[in-house]
Amino acid sequence: MQKRLLGVLIGIALLTTLCMNVLAAYADPAPSERTTDNVVTLSEVATTEDSTDSSSSPDAFQQAYDTLAVDTMTEPSAPAETTGPLLIVNGVPVDNTGTAMVNDTTYISIRSIVLALDPNASVSWSNGQLLASGNGFQLSARPGDCYMVVNDRYLYVPDGIVLQDDATMAPIRTVCNALGASTQWEVMTGNITVTQTGSPLVSGSSYYNSNDLYWLSRIITAESRNQPLKGKIAVGTVIMNRVESPKFPDSIYDVIFSGIQFSPVQDGSIYRDPTTEAVIAAKLVLDGAREAGDSLFFNRNGLSSWASRNKTYITTIADHSFYR
Repeated sequence: MQKRLLGVLIGIALLTTLCMNVLAAYADPAPSERTTDNVVTLSEVATTEDSTDSSSSPDAFQQAYDTLAVDTMTEPSAPAETTGPLLIVNGVPVDNTGTAMVNDTTYISIRSIVLALDPNASVSWSNGQLLASGNGFQLSARPGDCYMVVNDRYLYVPDGIVLQDDATMAPIRTVCNALGASTQWEVMTGNITVTQTGSPLVSGSSYYNSNDLYWLSRIITAESRNQPLKGKIAVGTVIMNRVESPKFPDSIYDVIFSGIQFSPVQDGSIYRDPTTEAVIAAKLVLDGAREAGDSLFFNRNGLSSWASRNKTYITTIADHSFYR
């Protein structure tokens, strides 16, 4: 009986020893026994950090986790390039056009839309501006300017020509209209459809009335020589609003020379040569640019005048206040 009990105890002891050996074989080795091939431990990451106790920071442990996960994760694919809504030009989707929103206006790479509409067009960069020429058009756009020029027609871009990711960008509708194309937006998808429906703008020499340009540029110079471009456009807007109003004469010349409306007529400064920017402002106004809303009057800021006392204030641009 005692021999049998002794045999059972010996068997249990042998089995226990075997189990402990098996468990030890599969247990993590002691830190001094771990191999370092292709393995980075939390402690190793901590020791590579700066000496400012970064070993206990969450960033160190997150880095260790990310490193340890390399062996079990595949390399993530590169994120898809975001280029805004799909652009469809003459029925053909155009990739990598690049669009941007500037104050709720859709801008697009001028190079991309020009080449999409006219694959044979030439696009280059010279003297800080983009130049493009193609079938029936010459185009220039300088980042920072508030206009672009197509066939010597000056087209207003209130928020300016933008340089983004090495692309010169302008409002898509402005560019397309200048090149004789229409634009439509798909409400559900945001996609933009551009269709060539006509020809590029006629030249400025054919479009601008020389007499109107002559006098409009001179009144803008005389009244706002030291004002920014927006202020010059605002003065031109007042002239055009008067031309369109039944309360005033119906031509630029007659509006300027009617009575004693404008002091430059009285002091003779109306006859001075216009500045280059005044000529640009006049062309922009003749091509539809407007500032200061439906204003019919303006004067220097702070000046007590008949308009300031009797008319509705609209806005102030630089050194002028505008009224209707």
